Amino acid sequence: MHRDGEALVVDGGVGLLGGASVPGIDLDLSTGGELAPALVALAALANAPSTITGIGHLRGHETDRLAALAAEITGLGGGATELDEGLAIEPRPLQGGPWRAYDDHRMATAGAIIAGVEPTVSWLPPDDDDPYEQYDESLIRARPNPKANRPRSKQRPAHDDAVVGRVVTVDRGRYQCLVDEGGPEEREVISTRARELRKSAIVTGDRVDLVGDASGVEGSLARIVRIHDRRTLLRRSADDTDAVERIIVANADQLLIVVASVNPEPRPRLVDRYLVAAFDAGIEPLLVMTKTDLADPAPFLAQFRGLDLRVVESRSDAPPVDELRALLRDRTTVAVGHSGVGKSTLVNALVPDARRATGVVNAVTGRGRHTSSSTVSLRLPGGGWIIDTPGVRSFGLGHVDPDNILRSFGDLAEIGAGCPRGCTHLPDAPDCELVERAAAGELGEFGAERLDSLQRLLTTLMTPSGRTGADTLKP
Repeated sequence: MHRDGEALVVDGGVGLLGGASVPGIDLDLSTGGELAPALVALAALANAPSTITGIGHLRGHETDRLAALAAEITGLGGGATELDEGLAIEPRPLQGGPWRAYDDHRMATAGAIIAGVEPTVSWLPPDDDDPYEQYDESLIRARPNPKANRPRSKQRPAHDDAVVGRVVTVDRGRYQCLVDEGGPEEREVISTRARELRKSAIVTGDRVDLVGDASGVEGSLARIVRIHDRRTLLRRSADDTDAVERIIVANADQLLIVVASVNPEPRPRLVDRYLVAAFDAGIEPLLVMTKTDLADPAPFLAQFRGLDLRVVESRSDAPPVDELRALLRDRTTVAVGHSGVGKSTLVNALVPDARRATGVVNAVTGRGRHTSSSTVSLRLPGGGWIIDTPGVRSFGLGHVDPDNILRSFGDLAEIGAGCPRGCTHLPDAPDCELVERAAAGELGEFGAERLDSLQRLLTTLMTPSGRTGADTLKP
């Protein structure tokens, strides 16, 4: 190998012949730098020292090729020293070992040349059995691609830098979250949902992971990328014929059922529905009777004396704030109630700075007007949260399994345990223990009314199209 004028001649121009001795050379490769790695490898196998210059620019390629060549040749026992613009190579007997390619095809070529002479040299790292493992096609889900967009991968970012937040309220696709709750950097963050969650319901009370700008400064917007596992879910449907559930609140552990003693008149059937939803969700119910200074709540409350139900009475002029705060402390409580029962008024008394809108009951229809239009979490003085929900006039249970309804009527469930397997507990059910005791007058006045309420719910849920038949009930 020698220079003939400006041309580089290798063994007379016909290439290096197998077994031929390679001479040393001093070479300026300013105009042929891409050949340098291969020629450096040949120089390491030569019978005399070589100097190759004019290749300083190779430090800026896929890798720093000068440093890489010097390190690999030296690692095999050869001699290679970096110069300002090249390498000085001093041939020595080479030893076996790995040759790292640095993900650079020129470095791989140089290693292959040396490995061709020294079989004990491998240009792959010894622990890299399959260099193409990262390209395993099982990681890719192939899809039709009519729009020529990039195929989606099953891999998703880990979002290890995500922060945890509590969803406080939801408003038109934006989620107000509380980050670092109770910590020194507690702040409210406005966020949107990640595209992969577009089919997942995110509701007040959810614990979520947020990425992006979670600073909480004005104009910032974070992104919800994960929803934590929920402890409880309070749900309702549009009506009893609709099996599609609407999630109201997540992670609540207490349901505050607000009922007025009068104006509007209390509705025991609506309270029954609240109780069914609470027991179905595994949430403890708490009944608050408002306006007890205007009417005696005792006749109404007597209908629920068979239940293990905590009841709090509230006057219009003196709500029992201290008693309620003690019951709500360190718990997440959802307040529900018919429009006009004074639910938002009660929430304002419990949380003075809540400023929830209140209204009056129509003197002609006896109905309240919707004043709360959104579900919002409010922090209680002394600890705990109360979640105020919009008032409703109906509470559909189309999503509830009929098997769970009897368990919601604790006083009747114990008696119903003696019914035949598969009993529907309806008036025409044969050998039904509940029906027979009611006919014998053993359930008492209010027990018979509660059985009627149970049968109304069972009939409503089991007869519509697509629901369980009225003559059968799953055992």
